Amino acid sequence: SSSSSSSSGACASALRGSFEELRRLASSPNGREALAAELRLCSPLPHSFLPTLQGLELYFSMAIDTLAMANYPYPSDYITSPGLLLPPWPLHVACQHLMGGGGPGEEGKEGGGAKISMARRLLLASNVLYNVSGTLPCLSLPEDDTYDGIWDYQWCTETLPQESYFARDGGSRDAFPAAHWSAEEVDAHCTRKYNVTPRRGWIAALYGGAEGLRKGASNIAFSNGGMDPWSSGGVLHSLSPSLPSLFIPQGAHHLDLFFSHPADPPSVVQVRAEELRLMASWLGLPPRVTHAPHHVTHSPEHVIETPEHVIEGSEHVIEGSEHVIE
Repeated sequence: SSSSSSSSGACASALRGSFEELRRLASSPNGREALAAELRLCSPLPHSFLPTLQGLELYFSMAIDTLAMANYPYPSDYITSPGLLLPPWPLHVACQHLMGGGGPGEEGKEGGGAKISMARRLLLASNVLYNVSGTLPCLSLPEDDTYDGIWDYQWCTETLPQESYFARDGGSRDAFPAAHWSAEEVDAHCTRKYNVTPRRGWIAALYGGAEGLRKGASNIAFSNGGMDPWSSGGVLHSLSPSLPSLFIPQGAHHLDLFFSHPADPPSVVQVRAEELRLMASWLGLPPRVTHAPHHVTHSPEHVIETPEHVIEGSEHVIEGSEHVIE
């Protein structure tokens, strides 16, 4: 939710409204028929209410979540497939659709964003990812609503974090619908699908959590991006001088590990320079000369900020960017 709020508070509100309309329409047979038309589904929706709703909510939630991970400042096919490029700042593009902002695409054909239902806006937003090729005539929902492949299996064996199972309260700070999986429901799903059950606590027992890192690790830089939803589970405070935390306000999913690009925001340029400096010091090498901006500042936690791109508070509100929807 913080990533959609970063684009605009209005975007998070529109996303919340889209899911509310999804629930309203899915609650009746006539509504499900209308919903199938609004979402341009290739097949009619099932007659059962709750499985239909849960599958739709997960499907569209994961589209927005993935676009936040892939919210790079230039065209990229890292999250999609080779040659199928997402636009620059794809979450911003999805937010334009959610808010009925028009622009290139379907809104113009249908007479302006104000006439488009919230369900159709959700479709257009998710199609930034799901129909990145622009060639799909209709939307095919996955037959398996836990379609995360290897990530689903890792949750079922190690409870490695996976967004399908994250609890959401659906409250005012959450743009996504409420969702809660009990341990019994997870076990039943994992047994049915893979004939395994999760080893809860195994990762923490093996690695010792943050305290285990402090005692048994060194020379690791933990970088996180403010655009990346996974940063909520990242190491956001330095654990020791040799275990620094680096923060990239306009960074999507491990943007600092990509090749440099002319559209890179200043914060990732600065963090890459700091990472090189740290590695050189750990290896006993002379400092490498870089062209990083000279106004890099370090907090005690090594959070790097610039005057142009400031992150305020836990909601990661971004100010001063031409990519922000006001």
